[in-house]
Amino acid sequence: MPEQPVEPIEVEEEPETQEQEILSIMDQLEARHAMTNIAEDLKQDIIDTIAAKVVEDYNTDKDSRNVWEESNRELMKLAKLDSEKKTYAGERVANVKYPIITNAAIQFAARAYPEIIKGSDVVKPKVIGEDPDGQKAERGKRLCDHMSYQLLNDMPDWEDGVDQMLFTLPVVGCAFKKTYYSAVESQNISEMVFPDDLVVHYHAVSLEKASRITHIIELTRNEVVERIRSGVYLDFDVEELGPPSQEDNDQIDEDTPHKFLEQHRWYDIDKDGYQEPYIVTVHQATQKLVRISARFELKGIETNDKGEIVRIKPTHYFTRFLFMPAPDGSFYGMGFGSLLHSINSATNTALNQLLDAGTLSNRQSGFLGRGIQLGRGASLKFQSGEWKPVQT
Repeated sequence: MPEQPVEPIEVEEEPETQEQEILSIMDQLEARHAMTNIAEDLKQDIIDTIAAKVVEDYNTDKDSRNVWEESNRELMKLAKLDSEKKTYAGERVANVKYPIITNAAIQFAARAYPEIIKGSDVVKPKVIGEDPDGQKAERGKRLCDHMSYQLLNDMPDWEDGVDQMLFTLPVVGCAFKKTYYSAVESQNISEMVFPDDLVVHYHAVSLEKASRITHIIELTRNEVVERIRSGVYLDFDVEELGPPSQEDNDQIDEDTPHKFLEQHRWYDIDKDGYQEPYIVTVHQATQKLVRISARFELKGIETNDKGEIVRIKPTHYFTRFLFMPAPDGSFYGMGFGSLLHSINSATNTALNQLLDAGTLSNRQSGFLGRGIQLGRGASLKFQSGEWKPVQT
C-alpha cells in the first residue's frame, strides 16, 4: 500500500523561549546602561544616521524660538547697558540707557540670595508621616548637613552658579541648572546653564515632556583630548574636527572652543518599536558623533508578560527655574525684561531727547553779517542767551 503523507505536527512555543526574549531585551538594556560610550558597539552607518538626525532636530527646535532669541538679544542689551554709538542727521547724539531692568534684577537677587543660602544650612529636611521619637528628623538633619557640605565645599561652582542664576532669571524669565556626575572630573557637578545654550522647542510644556533637550557645550582642543583618552568620547584624531566655527568669533586660534550638541533625546537603537532615552553628543560643524550614553536606570524599566518594553523612565539632568509663566504658555517664560522693556525704552528715549535738547541749546547758531561796523577798539559784552540787534 502506498504510504500516507505525514501531516506536519504543530509544536507550541515553550514558555522558555518567551523568557529568553525577555532576558535578551533586558540584557541588551543592561549592557547599554553599563557602557561608557554605546557608540563603540554601533556600525558607522547607524552612527551617521543618528548624528544627522540630532543636527536636524536641533535646527527644528532652534527655528521654533527665533522670535524669542531676537527679543532676548534686545533685552540683554538693555540689561547690560551696552554703550553704543548713535547718530542723527550725521551727528552723534546721546544714547544713555537708564538701568530700570538692571535695578530690578539687582533687587531680586539681593532678596533671594540670603533666603536660599543661609550660612551653611542650604538643604533643609522635611519629615513626612509620624515621627514620635524624632528619629526621622535626626536622620534628615544628618543627610541635609552632608548635602549642604557637598554643595558648598565639594562643588565649587554651585554657589557661583546660584549667584549668576539669580541675576539672569529675573531678566530673561528662566534659567537652568545641570546636575550630574562627571566621569572626567570624578565629582558631582551642578552648573548654571544660560537659556541661550539650552535649546528646547518653544512650545514644549516642560523639560519632562520635551521630546529633545539640546545643550550647546563649548570644549577646547585640550578638553576634547581629555574626553577621548578617558574613554568618554570615541577614539579619533582631533584634527578631524577642523578649525573652530567662526560663527561667534571674529578671530580664532587653536584654543578657540569647538561647539558640541549634547542632545538628551529618545531613539530606537534596537529597532523593537520603542524609543529608549539616550544622550547623544555631536560636533556641530562636522556632524561627527562622539558619544552615546544611556539616560535611564535599570529600576526604571517596565516590561509586560510578552517581554515588550512598556515604559522606560528617563533620568533628567536639567532643572528649570521660571520667574513667571508666559501668557502664551511658551517654554521660556517671562521676566522683568519683557515686563519693563517698553517703559525702559521710553525712559531712554525721553532722557536722551532732553540731553540732545540741552546740547543743541548750548550750540547756538545764527547769521554773521560782514557789513557790521563796531568801530576801532569797540567791544560788546553778552550774557548767556542774549541776542543784540545790529544793522546789516
